[in-house]
Amino acid sequence: MIIAIDIDEVLGDFLSSFIKYHNDKYQTSMITDDFVTYDFSKVMNYSKDEAYKRIDEFMGSEDFKNIPTIEGSKEAIEILKKNHKLHIVTARPKFIAEKTQEWIDRNFPDAFEKIHFAYSVYRNPSDSFTKSEICKNIGSDVFIEDMPEYAIEASVNVPQVFLVDRLWNKNSSLPKNVKKVFSWREIVERIEEL
Repeated sequence: MIIAIDIDEVLGDFLSSFIKYHNDKYQTSMITDDFVTYDFSKVMNYSKDEAYKRIDEFMGSEDFKNIPTIEGSKEAIEILKKNHKLHIVTARPKFIAEKTQEWIDRNFPDAFEKIHFAYSVYRNPSDSFTKSEICKNIGSDVFIEDMPEYAIEASVNVPQVFLVDRLWNKNSSLPKNVKKVFSWREIVERIEEL
């Protein structure tokens, strides 16, 4: 099968790393439980411009280069890459494409066919395709995502979508082919059942 996989909060723990960086630099006291939405400007109570300025600062830091992987992701990708074609589909901005490739190569060597950079619902529109369009273009059979907006949109083009359980998707009403999952072990088991 062709499996499309998001990066942040699915493969890599962007949020915890960002919170630590922001708390250290700006003397704030944010915690992961504050993020009931992934719209950082709402959580931090800043304008979108200021929120993205701070996110971009983080993405230029050494801390960003070293974000940890999500528990179980390395082992799961090792299993999945043996029998499936894996693609990254991320809404990260293209200006960090090189850093993103380096992080993937370091943490998931020789696992992914390609990294696709998609349009982001939070940043200004760009010339990118949506995650749903990218999944359709690559013929994705499965899409693994943490953002309900992207998961629901992709469900039109992808037979099976797995929505990784996070605070910001707790109350999401999901189409039949979007299933909530709670660990990488569960994702691997469900893919093997398909």
